[in-house]
Amino acid sequence: LEGELDMFPEEVALRLNHQPVQVSSIQLATGIECSIATCKTDGVACVFVRCTTDAWENHDDVFARQEVHTANQAVYEAHISVDVAQDSTDAEFAVCVKMRDGVEFWDNNHGQNYRIKVTKQRRTRRPRARSDPRRP
Repeated sequence: LEGELDMFPEEVALRLNHQPVQVSSIQLATGIECSIATCKTDGVACVFVRCTTDAWENHDDVFARQEVHTANQAVYEAHISVDVAQDSTDAEFAVCVKMRDGVEFWDNNHGQNYRIKVTKQRRTRRPRARSDPRRP
């Protein structure tokens, strides 16, 4: 996996005025690393990412850990493991802040969910170095 999506801090702060939770960055490495920003700093029970790789027939909830907490905003991090069973897998996810009173706030990318096509990296073979230039 390779790739990255970062929102500008000003954009995150502006969007939090209208939407209490949002994905603030996505990084791809050994899985999907998701940063989640929320303006809800008091009364949070949990923050999680709901993800699927089979068009929502099944899903997993991956709980996020808090990384930063200021007076106006909290940032959480979650790591989503994606098993690439074939050559590629479509991963979809949305994020949720669940409050202690049971109220949930979601960021589902305006109803589209966040979608990432995960493909297996093919290893390229390097040509062998020949020890004797006369041998093929």
